[in-house]
Amino acid sequence: MADIATNKEKLTSITNSMITLHKRVQSLQVRAANVEKVAKSKSQSKPTS
Repeated sequence: MADIATNKEKLTSITNSMITLHKRVQSLQVRAANVEKVAKSKSQSKPTS
C-alpha cells in the first residue's frame, strides 16, 4: 500500500509538471507569434529600394 501512495504522489507531481510545461509552451507560442507579427509589420513598413 505504501507503494501505491508513493506512485500516486509521483504521478501527481509529473502531472503538475506537465501542466506547467504546457502552459509555458502555449505562452511562448503566443509570444513567438507576436514577435513574428511585429517583424513582418516592420519589414513591410520599410521602403525597399
